[in-house]
Amino acid sequence: MKDENLIHVKLTSGELMQSKRDILQTEMDLLKILQTLKKYKELRTKEFETKLEILKRIRAIKREIGSIETVFPKLKIPKILKDEEEPIVHKEKVTKKSEKERKYNDEIEEELRQIQNKLRELY
Repeated sequence: MKDENLIHVKLTSGELMQSKRDILQTEMDLLKILQTLKKYKELRTKEFETKLEILKRIRAIKREIGSIETVFPKLKIPKILKDEEEPIVHKEKVTKKSEKERKYNDEIEEELRQIQNKLRELY
């Protein structure tokens, strides 16, 4: 400590009071953050427990469905009907999704154009 150069700064009473207030406010903010983090941790733990409970119930339901399926007779669908139905349903889903994506992308592009026009008007 003897080797270090110490610098002293003189503060007025107003500056001293303001510094003390700032330090106390900072401490208060940190304590509030700690409380928030504790609540967050509790909520995350509760969420995890709830998810585990849901997962257990889903597994139980799957087992019950499996046991029910073994009891019922299996429906035999001819191969011709299987081949005709599957591609049509799959293509419809893809088409609907593509249309929604295109519409969404078009809306975004239109908004970008409007913003660019406004920027040009400002310059």
